[in-house]
Amino acid sequence: MSNLTNDSFLEGEDGNPSSAASGLMGLFAGGILISVLLAFIYSLFCFYNPFVHFNIFAPIVFGGLIMFSVSNIAAMLKVRSVNAMRAGGFVSGLAGMYAAWVWYIYAITKFKVLMLNPYGLARATQALAVTGVWTFYGFRPTGIGLYVIWIAEAVCVVLISSQAPPLKFQFCEGCNEWIDEKGKKVRLAWIDVNQLKADLARNDYQFLNTAQAAPADAGSYLEIEVKQCQQCLNEAFVSIESNKTTTSDDGSTSADAAIVCISKRVPGSVATSILKRAE
Repeated sequence: MSNLTNDSFLEGEDGNPSSAASGLMGLFAGGILISVLLAFIYSLFCFYNPFVHFNIFAPIVFGGLIMFSVSNIAAMLKVRSVNAMRAGGFVSGLAGMYAAWVWYIYAITKFKVLMLNPYGLARATQALAVTGVWTFYGFRPTGIGLYVIWIAEAVCVVLISSQAPPLKFQFCEGCNEWIDEKGKKVRLAWIDVNQLKADLARNDYQFLNTAQAAPADAGSYLEIEVKQCQQCLNEAFVSIESNKTTTSDDGSTSADAAIVCISKRVPGSVATSILKRAE
């Protein structure tokens, strides 16, 4: 996975290349394979489950498992692009729903007919819509009502599977490895949040390189979590939270906390400079 491109679909949220084409193909292939296997379990549960009301929650679980599987496959293949993970989850969700129908018809026919043909599958679902497939408190949906339920089920699965959970770790592009070290927290002297955000947007790290460590009893300070690649020390990420305490004229105090940035990529030298002030 060394052939990185500048295509935005292959980039992480910070604009850095995050996925090779081979990684994306593996993500799609792995996601589809897992979703087909999960669809088998999902279909058997829906078919054999005697408590129909539990089936209401089954699509949520099914979509969530696909999303979880896709995100883990992405991590193994070093795919970090949120858009790529969402696309992988979307395609896997569609494949999972199609496979679920294939397995469901397979179960209905006592495991004799494996209907892979889209046309044949559509005819089979039309036949099921005429008679209905389950009864809920004496109500047996058929026809358009049943189609609406099936569409809602598919939308639920695909929407959930298309969500990209936050990445657990950051990635060092130089080492081509995840940075799984636990972040270290440092308190620095407080600065105006808007000014700091503007500096970071310009990749101006002068304040981070020169600010003094905040005293332990400081009422206002910046709490900075630093994650740095320990193999090369060249790549690092910082998450900054502002904590400001103000005192009113009547002597009462109030504390305000605000997020400045989350996982902002910074040069390794900046991280090293910050960590030295924590020693």
